[in-house]
Amino acid sequence: RLKNTEHAFGIVIWGEDIDSTNAAAIYIGDDYILRDLWYQVVDKMNTYFKTSNMSVGHNKSILVHDIIINIEKGKILTLIGPNGAGQSTILKSIARQIPAICGSVYIDKEDIFRQSLKTTAKTISVMLTDRIRTDMMTSLDVVSMGRYPYTNIIGSLTAEDIELVYSSLELVGMKSQAYQDFNTLSDGQKQRI
Repeated sequence: RLKNTEHAFGIVIWGEDIDSTNAAAIYIGDDYILRDLWYQVVDKMNTYFKTSNMSVGHNKSILVHDIIINIEKGKILTLIGPNGAGQSTILKSIARQIPAICGSVYIDKEDIFRQSLKTTAKTISVMLTDRIRTDMMTSLDVVSMGRYPYTNIIGSLTAEDIELVYSSLELVGMKSQAYQDFNTLSDGQKQRI
């Protein structure tokens, strides 16, 4: 249910019918008849990622409540809505960038809100619309930040980490720009990085 809307709910299910294998599904709302249908569908899924009765918002003010998401491994689900409806707030709460007001998030049946932030960082990657500050950073530096959860207490990269960074740059066709100032890249190149 979206804040300040009288009858807002959503149910999205992929598949031909209620008995088919579903890739991903999301339910937001408090309509109990739809929720019963929802659980019939979800029971048939091989869920890898799910939320349970999650509510999100800012400063304990709920923006979106009763969020239930179920996704099978390797599948994609998109959150679409008008500006200010809460999509980024949901993603930031899942990624633990801001606290969820209530509920749980499970990846492979493990509640990530009970994990250390470092463990969660090894499991989740989120690319939001916020621009990161990359002053005086090369492309290599930016990609290396993705290895941070795997570093030691002082944040040093191992030879294996550096090899993974170079192979990641090569994978996206940006190895030749490894030592280029990140701010001088085109927007398309930055997205690849």
